[in-house]
Amino acid sequence: MDKMKDMFNFAAAKKLLAILFLILLFYMLSDMLNILLFTFIFSFLFYTICSLLLKLTHKWVRIPEKLMVLLVYGAFGVFVGVASYMYVPVLAKQIVSIVNIIVNFNPSDYKDAFHPKVFEMIQRVDIGSYLSSAGNYAVNTTKNIGGFLLSIFLSLILSFFFSWERRGIVKFLQRFETSKVGFIYEYYKQFGRNFVNSFGKVMQVQILISFINSILSVIMLYFMGFPQILGLGVMIFALGLVPVAGVIVSLIPLSIIAFQIGGWIHIVYVLVMITILHAFESYVLNPKLMSVKMKLPVFFTFAVLILFERLIGVWGLLIGIPLFMFFLDLVGANEPAPNKKKS
Repeated sequence: MDKMKDMFNFAAAKKLLAILFLILLFYMLSDMLNILLFTFIFSFLFYTICSLLLKLTHKWVRIPEKLMVLLVYGAFGVFVGVASYMYVPVLAKQIVSIVNIIVNFNPSDYKDAFHPKVFEMIQRVDIGSYLSSAGNYAVNTTKNIGGFLLSIFLSLILSFFFSWERRGIVKFLQRFETSKVGFIYEYYKQFGRNFVNSFGKVMQVQILISFINSILSVIMLYFMGFPQILGLGVMIFALGLVPVAGVIVSLIPLSIIAFQIGGWIHIVYVLVMITILHAFESYVLNPKLMSVKMKLPVFFTFAVLILFERLIGVWGLLIGIPLFMFFLDLVGANEPAPNKKKS
């Protein structure tokens, strides 16, 4: 028993225990990973916006922190509500029209457009079964999108309460500082601060990447004849801040508009454009800009992004580098070694 007590007195053993407990906690909450990460991202972004606005308005008027939180979240809610009111009905009508076109598709109507042998091959294909499979896939995709949007909504609610009661939450957590697990609290406090600092740098890079991505997208969409280029550019920029939502959600309205202006071939153009931009963002912009901002070699940055994308999916592109910096801090390798003076 005395040996066990002596072992846990060592800082390394305590640090290892804190890490194992954190890994176990994340494993138990793996099914809620989307909600946890969205809550963290929204809390970070809204807290940064509120802090910036408080600093800017401090010279003229002192606004209480909770009032600023309420104003920022309220403005965001109004923006989402107005955008939904204006665009959701239009998107719904376009989706219904596309579904009707697919359901009522009859190869005989296009007999003159195909070579006789090609048309004979088309008639042999059981199009009904493919349409049924496509319908089932669309239903499952709709369910997944519904669950995804529900996760975003719950995360926004949680982030609002976190921002609203931030000081109270900090005071509550400080109780653990003098508790029996105080050493775990100290480690989490230190690591959490470093992780947030690293994540802040990553978000700065992500904003720059989203801006570049939106500019390139607007240029390509302009040459494809898309209407309302400015609005689409703003949408792509906003969705690009969250890698998980960016590619999936932006693809839906872009595909619908593409079908309306040019049919299936324009949908193929959009898919090719999204694929190229996503590859350029993931494997060129992200590693290079991250390496400059985080002061890491491009090789390590690129390897970390690939590794974490394989481990936890697209989220790895956003939190992979902060987790890697967390590991460097853990082993004490976060600072460059001092140069030795030549004798």
